[in-house]
Amino acid sequence: AERYDMSLLQINGVFGQLADIDSEMRVAEGEEVAEIESDDIESLQDFGLESHLEDFLVENWEKTSLGKRYSLLEEDGDMVGQQYRTNIGRIDLLAREKKTENWVVIELKKGRPGASVVGQLATYMAWVKHNLARGKEEVKGVIIAGEADEKLKYAVEMIPNVEFFTYSVKFDLQQES
Repeated sequence: AERYDMSLLQINGVFGQLADIDSEMRVAEGEEVAEIESDDIESLQDFGLESHLEDFLVENWEKTSLGKRYSLLEEDGDMVGQQYRTNIGRIDLLAREKKTENWVVIELKKGRPGASVVGQLATYMAWVKHNLARGKEEVKGVIIAGEADEKLKYAVEMIPNVEFFTYSVKFDLQQES
């Protein structure tokens, strides 16, 4: 925890994420698991905290403006839209529009991502279009980030079916007598 300037709770989140991706890192049956070096992750602290943002959104989905418009994907009564597995990676959150049943791919980024997140989102949106959407169902995209990057704003502006939101966290302490 000291080495990466993280709390034990954050370290726990990181190890949970690493354990979950362990099976994806096996090249073939019986081969060794690839090692993840700390340098391979842009910021080990951000890696753990992004999953906390995701968990918070899922747990409070109906209280958000997105929860009023979209439903997280469920199959047989189980919510499966968090970390939705595809053959090209995991979609942070996958939802359906309540009114139209159109698909919604939600990409979460802690901090201030650049315009490259639009390409990542577009890739997942295309995968959903080819593998899940039926008939005239459309695919929309949502980016949620901690801060707005000017290049990202311009990139999103040119894609009519992508929305961009920023989030803020407020923490107050109230002294009691």
